[in-house]
Amino acid sequence: TDIQNNSVASLSMLPRPINNEYHNGPAVFTQDYKEIYFTRTTIIKSKKSKYIQFGKKYIYYSVKNGENWREPQILPLNIEGTYSVQHPALSPDGKILYFVSDMPGGVGGADIYASIKQEDGTWGKYENCGTTINTPEDEVFPSVRNDGQFYFSSKGHTGVGGLDVFTAKGSYTSFSNVENLKTPMNSTKDDFGILFLSDTSGLISSNRNGGLGLDDIYRFTKNPPKVEKPVVALTVEGEVIDNKGVPLKDVEITLMNTTTGATKSVLTDASGKFKFELERDNEYVVKGDPNKAFTIQE
Repeated sequence: TDIQNNSVASLSMLPRPINNEYHNGPAVFTQDYKEIYFTRTTIIKSKKSKYIQFGKKYIYYSVKNGENWREPQILPLNIEGTYSVQHPALSPDGKILYFVSDMPGGVGGADIYASIKQEDGTWGKYENCGTTINTPEDEVFPSVRNDGQFYFSSKGHTGVGGLDVFTAKGSYTSFSNVENLKTPMNSTKDDFGILFLSDTSGLISSNRNGGLGLDDIYRFTKNPPKVEKPVVALTVEGEVIDNKGVPLKDVEITLMNTTTGATKSVLTDASGKFKFELERDNEYVVKGDPNKAFTIQE
């Protein structure tokens, strides 16, 4: 679908060979939309059961040729089929591929892994993204915003409930500052699959209460931070001294607002200084004690 002005005009299904009769997705495109990486679930055929049995998950990729997609190929991450790989995500420059797997040797449950694209176009040896991101529970649905901010869903980090969406700084296997997006982005149910359409808006999937089905897609807009206008302080300050330059204490100084007619007075401090706060667009006159002689220097 094309999303314009935060509205969806129409939906169209990606044709074969991307889609087949079973589960295909989640998917991610390169920035030029000429390559697609997506999860596909295998089917276990059995003569003993009339029910469909789903097997391991693989990441497939396909290159667009004109208006058509070439036959998808399996990324060489799980050729043996002894574990699942799924939920592909790409860095904005397309050089890092993130994915989820329950392969042996991880931190626990499903972990997020990363691979760097080589000069020949192949993907290098994958690495676990580390214990800052991964926990003994499941970490799934990685996503990278255009500015490089990393997002993922987790059951292991402290959350609101179920799967929560988290964000972290960093990339590849070096991350820090993991934060829960909190409510209303997260709910007591499962929240996952976040996708940013801009720095402040995007889509998120959730099975929270009030939806139309099981997992629904929601649109969100992040309110920009309030920018407080700087308060410009208007003041008049002065110093009272005698003819020898010695500061005079406790001399009454009067400020007259000639615009409103209001007056106020202060006494000079030990250093002979005084200060008044002023209101914008008003005219003032400063006067000294009329019982004493003063020269006011502007």
